[in-house]
Amino acid sequence: MDRTIGSSSPVVQIVDDAGNPKSVEGVEVRVVSAAARYAISGGVATSDANGRISFPDLQLQGRAGKIEIAFVSNDLEGVTQSITHSVGDPVGIEFIDRPTEV
Repeated sequence: MDRTIGSSSPVVQIVDDAGNPKSVEGVEVRVVSAAARYAISGGVATSDANGRISFPDLQLQGRAGKIEIAFVSNDLEGVTQSITHSVGDPVGIEFIDRPTEV
């Protein structure tokens, strides 16, 4: 089941060695998980002029449970976050195979 992460979009900030925010535009950051049971969509974004990267469309697909996701870039040290992926209440039914003849 697809599930949007939380009620707000994750936002990460580019920082220097002392943890001070840096205004660096154009840095690509990816969201990854080592857990094979999850697929991530909306997990690639680029920093704005303030060095912030937001992921408004970040979604997980997979079973409910704890997951650690990492926000990584080729040239920067990444950051990780442990979250609980929950599946919502049933809201309807969908076709898995649609009948083609009646």
